[in-house]
Amino acid sequence: MAHAVISGVLEQLRSILQTDQVNLLAGVPNESEKLEDTLVLIQAVVEDAEEKQVNNAVVKAWLERLTRILYDADDVLDVWNTRILSSQIQLLDAPISGEVWSGLFSQFSCLNERLDRIVKNKALLPNLSERQSREEPPRSTSSFVDDSEIYGRVDDIYSIVSMLLSETSHQDSHVPLISIVGTGGFGKTTLVQLILKDKEVTKNFEKLMWVCVSKPFDLERVAKSIIKKATGDVPSTVDWEDLHECLSESVRGKKFLLVLDDVWTYDRQIWGKLKVSLDGGAQGSRIIITTRDENIAEKMGSTYIHRLGQLSDEECWSFFKHIALREIQDDREKFEEIGKEIALKCKGVPLAVKIIASLMRRKRSVVEWEDVLASNIWEEISKDEPEFLPSLLLSYYALPSRLKRCFSYCAIFQEDAEIDKDDLVKLWMAQGFLSYDSSKDLEKTGTNYFNDLAMRSLFQDFKKDSEGNVIRWKMHDLVHDFARHLTKKESSIFMENDKEVGNIRLRHFGVPNDVEDQANDVEDTSAHLKLIIICQMTCLRVLDLCDSYFEELPDEVERLLHLRLLDLSDNRKMEKLPETVCNLFNLQTLKLNWCRSLKKLPKGIGKLRNLRHLELEGTYKLSCFPRGLERLSCLRTLRRVVLDRDGGKGCQIGELKLLDHIQGELIIEGLGQMADSIEAVLKKKDKLRSLVLRFSEERQDADGEEEMRKRIESVLDGLQPHTNLAMLKIERYKGNRFPLWMSSINTYLPNLVKLELNWCNQCSELPALGRLQNLEHLELWGLGSVKRIGCEFYGLGSTDGRSTGGEDSVQSVVVFPKLHTLQIYYMKQCEEWHLPFRRGVEIFPKLRTLTVHDLKLQMLPPGLGKLNSLEELNLGGLNLFQIDDNVTLSAQEVAVFPVLKKLTLSQIKLPIRRDEEGGEGFIMPCLQVLEIRGCPKLKVVPHYLFSPALRSLKISKCPQLTGPCLPPLLEELELCFNTGFLSKSILPLLISGIGSPDHNENDYPNLHSFSIKWSEESSLPQGFNQLTAIQSLIFWSCEFLDFTPEDLKHLPMLQELKIFQCPILEERCRKRESWTTNSHIPKIVLNLKDFIPE
Repeated sequence: MAHAVISGVLEQLRSILQTDQVNLLAGVPNESEKLEDTLVLIQAVVEDAEEKQVNNAVVKAWLERLTRILYDADDVLDVWNTRILSSQIQLLDAPISGEVWSGLFSQFSCLNERLDRIVKNKALLPNLSERQSREEPPRSTSSFVDDSEIYGRVDDIYSIVSMLLSETSHQDSHVPLISIVGTGGFGKTTLVQLILKDKEVTKNFEKLMWVCVSKPFDLERVAKSIIKKATGDVPSTVDWEDLHECLSESVRGKKFLLVLDDVWTYDRQIWGKLKVSLDGGAQGSRIIITTRDENIAEKMGSTYIHRLGQLSDEECWSFFKHIALREIQDDREKFEEIGKEIALKCKGVPLAVKIIASLMRRKRSVVEWEDVLASNIWEEISKDEPEFLPSLLLSYYALPSRLKRCFSYCAIFQEDAEIDKDDLVKLWMAQGFLSYDSSKDLEKTGTNYFNDLAMRSLFQDFKKDSEGNVIRWKMHDLVHDFARHLTKKESSIFMENDKEVGNIRLRHFGVPNDVEDQANDVEDTSAHLKLIIICQMTCLRVLDLCDSYFEELPDEVERLLHLRLLDLSDNRKMEKLPETVCNLFNLQTLKLNWCRSLKKLPKGIGKLRNLRHLELEGTYKLSCFPRGLERLSCLRTLRRVVLDRDGGKGCQIGELKLLDHIQGELIIEGLGQMADSIEAVLKKKDKLRSLVLRFSEERQDADGEEEMRKRIESVLDGLQPHTNLAMLKIERYKGNRFPLWMSSINTYLPNLVKLELNWCNQCSELPALGRLQNLEHLELWGLGSVKRIGCEFYGLGSTDGRSTGGEDSVQSVVVFPKLHTLQIYYMKQCEEWHLPFRRGVEIFPKLRTLTVHDLKLQMLPPGLGKLNSLEELNLGGLNLFQIDDNVTLSAQEVAVFPVLKKLTLSQIKLPIRRDEEGGEGFIMPCLQVLEIRGCPKLKVVPHYLFSPALRSLKISKCPQLTGPCLPPLLEELELCFNTGFLSKSILPLLISGIGSPDHNENDYPNLHSFSIKWSEESSLPQGFNQLTAIQSLIFWSCEFLDFTPEDLKHLPMLQELKIFQCPILEERCRKRESWTTNSHIPKIVLNLKDFIPE
């Protein structure tokens, strides 16, 4: 790693030598040139020394002394660079005084003397040869090996799956435990991951849960992780009795498969507590553990222990060939001959095969392959560290020097931690691993480095976003241990527990995220003192105080001159930052995410010239930004900015002008009548992907109202984004028209994927959006002045909703070609909506979800039922709903709403028209879910809404309803509030006549779930005793409801009874009144807690 440190020191040194101030100082140029020459000389042999240190203690000690000197040199040079930057910021490029530079000559001399001794000592070492740099040209691809295939484990998978699916019952009511035991790198975790993807396994278990245990076995953390996997919620309690209750409840009655991965230790008391909490799972539940120690598996009471062996020679070769030879065509036989011998040296360890194969994949000559095969490392790996794989060491030594530091730095993370890729890149950048030149695209460089290491199989378990980009990842514990080994002598790199707190050479200080006790410790009375101590660690590059709850950051933070990343996220108390933060001139990343009490930023923030990432997510109390943003020309991340619209001392819109590197999302709040919006030059910000323009409420002035609107319109005119923008949201805009650049939005924003127009109350016409070729999601909220949706909305050039007979009517046109979601809310003046169905026009070909609420429509647009892709329709607040009058149903016609699966009707003010023309089977034939809410005048649900495919029916607040017929295949029925006659009797639902003529009115074998919520009735509805197949029964907030357990005796299949806020039933439960007769119910939940009948 010394080679990489030398590269960084040389970069800083050469940067300083280019400044006039240094060259004017007597003697300094000569000393600095000598320093450069010495470093170049050492750099030539240091790579050879790094390889020979494996089995030569003298070389290893020499490298350790060299590395300490190099870090000191890096600190000295960084101070000088900071002095230069400070003078430029504070004194406007005035020359630095001689007093400031008085120690420069002596510092150079001291470094040269120490390095001279290092060079002399080199003569006492074994011959060190010069090596040509391994620096490789950047690869054009960002792909990497992420194989999900597994070799040689077919029999293992079959055996374990068989044990999971076997019908053996619990012994002594315990959930069976299956242990997978094997040496590190044998693929235990990968094996279980594949097992959890098996179709039979996923089908057999109600819940699949995965928790990484690692070391130590933290009972509280593991229990909370299981609860989160089971319920989605994390309890805040730390008391074990409460946790035990939550954990038991989360799995009780559920058939689950829980994986406890990477178990290192066994504590009888801890395991006993956890196991008792898990034993309430349904019969058939299973627990899998993976461990290296068979003794642990035995002590934990394993029902079955599966010993994972090494791969056979043939399996190793197949795995190796799959990765290493996939791109080699020429001389393939020669490569295969060498490759088979390399695969043999992996000794059946899958991880070793994967890593060495990933290395060989990059080597394209036979000579390079022969060199790896002949390497002494296979046999001469240090006897002190026998657990390290030779292939891992070979892969590390093959890394270019720039990647060695990046890899070893990953030792700072907790074992088995899931790591955010972008956070890792920012950490590399803070340590100077990517470059010290702030003008470069360091983030792109870091992403390339990450991809390179991932291609070498040094990273794994990747999680990706919707576009296939890696967002999170992990390290195998053997690889992580190796990284720790590389840095164990470099205490100046990172903190290890609390022992390093006093080390002023520390470069990374952080509180582990998963250790709550340590995080909360900064909350006590000595918090300020502890922070002052931290501020004495003047070599820090990274200070991570995330999840710490101090009220004030001390002024002494300005001592951390080298600091490049400061993370204060999730601080609930801090209301402001000290002004001295603005003296951290090297700061690149400032994280203030979810600092919920933060009210303002320091006034001098403009002095942070090197700031690249200002993270402000969740800072809702931050109401104004200071001036000075315009000087942060390196800024890449600025998720949110709040403008001072009154022209005061706060941030102005024009300050965004020079921020051309802004990327990702930007929210601009406080937009108003400012006249200089065009100065923001948003159309030049080509890396911006998401833009939110949030206007503030303007003071009402009747005399100048028209003038105010014109000024607001000019503001939005000046905020035209770049054509690369993918998401745009405009809120509370008070202009009468949308901007000129939205009139041809398909030209100005051709890459737009999502568009939201919210509460733009004064705009009377919609922009032409139909020709946006990439638009997938469209939301229109509160456009109160729009009266019609016509052809102009679709970009067809007509002002009415019908064909003009012009060019558009004969040419083939696709309107909204990719739109899958359309939401229209609160357009209460909109009386007309036309769909341009005509020759040559295809409309909404991919629309899946449509929501229409609170429009003044008399009917839905003619032809809506013709859409062949619509799967979900939500209608509310409409005066009338009816099927298109222009549709005549017959045997020759296609169905209306042919693929609709879910229909929600709410607050329909007039009765739904019942179609009397027959052909009901052609209306919504695929409808599976029907919800009807808040329809006060609805009396009968039309038959055509009851598709034969209907599975779920939910009715709420329909007081005049007399009842429809219950579809025969219904699986779920929910009645909420007043549902008219149905609140008292569900007999109308049970009338025969639907489906086949011989349908039995008492036979509803699929109706498994029945719920009554917020009912004021005092008894169960009539006809309830005819529903005999119910498995889940829920009564929620029924104040007067009363029944006895005898009323449930007709439910032999009942698995779960839930009662919540039903006081009469609660009283019966507390008295244990006859509940023993219902011991056949496996699970009774009272007010969200388990109730166990006596």
